Amino acid sequence: MLDDISTTDAAARLRAALSDITLPASARSYAQALAERLENGVRIVLLGPRGAGKSALCDAILGGATAVADAQTSRHFYVEGAAPTHPFASGDAHAFSLGFCPFGHAQIIDCAVPQDEHARDGILGAALDVADIVLWCTQSFDVQEAAVWARARDSLKDHSFLVLTKADMLAQQGALVPRIEALQGVVCDEFHSLFPTATPVVLAQHAQQKAVSDAQFAASGLKALVDAVSGIVAAGQRADLDSALLFLERQGLAQSQGVIVQDRSVAPSVINAVPFRAARDTIMARAYDLAELGFDEAEGDMSDVLQLCGTISEELVDVMQNQAASYPQLAPFCAAFQDASDKVMLMTLENDTGSAADAVTILLQLRRDLESMQVQ
Repeated sequence: MLDDISTTDAAARLRAALSDITLPASARSYAQALAERLENGVRIVLLGPRGAGKSALCDAILGGATAVADAQTSRHFYVEGAAPTHPFASGDAHAFSLGFCPFGHAQIIDCAVPQDEHARDGILGAALDVADIVLWCTQSFDVQEAAVWARARDSLKDHSFLVLTKADMLAQQGALVPRIEALQGVVCDEFHSLFPTATPVVLAQHAQQKAVSDAQFAASGLKALVDAVSGIVAAGQRADLDSALLFLERQGLAQSQGVIVQDRSVAPSVINAVPFRAARDTIMARAYDLAELGFDEAEGDMSDVLQLCGTISEELVDVMQNQAASYPQLAPFCAAFQDASDKVMLMTLENDTGSAADAVTILLQLRRDLESMQVQ
């Protein structure tokens, strides 16, 4: 049975699994990479042209706890327990440990952009290679910026944001609304979404060691940005945790093997409804079919995995809908299961490893929800 544990616990189990000399090389490499991601968190990289306001944005979000970097200094903020090694060099690079990260379990890299064109291209290329999320800071997103961003992989673009910095100055010039409208086409094609931000008020509060009010943080545009990025960080962490648990179960290592796992469970809700038991039994019976497929080590055609995910999601919807007439309280659950099924069916059109992993993640989330229900 897959249990619900922290990322630290899951990483410890993966590290313990690596001690098994019979573990295949491909599985060992996968477990190693997954453990590192769970330990170190999502990499959020701030990029953009020199003078775009990357460091100001970073300080405003993090509370101005460190000295503002100059144009030649990169800063790497890492969560407690993560490896502070800077993934790419750009002039001087300084590392700072974060007691708390507003984005969740993540590292933040404020990347300095060298003046030399050759060095700049090398740094930006390396940054795009290691980033999980990019905050591209700009006032215009010109042709040169677009040329650099064109090198980013599609999966990175789907998880990255165009940040229109110094929005207060643009507003004073009467250029903010036209600029946002002009960038909409770029955002639709190249980014997850666009966020205008203005940092002076927030930075002034930090400089005076005063608390930033919720209204000030929201007015600066930073709250909306932080909330959006945090959602992607949480989803990525959940997907990695699900992948770790699925890997451990497939390898027969679901138990802790001596690793002390703290009890983080909460009292389950009590639901006196037969259909919940039927849905739970359905997904539990098929969960091991998913584990047998080993999607996380495969490449290329993912049709078998996605077909199975689609079949399971449809079965769950049928189970819930067949009983809905007798149990009116099932209405919101039917809608949730149908939404999950629709998402899985859309993923079958992609037929790639990422979509297969996402489809399995959705089913695992439904499984955890069903397991948490104490049916009578």
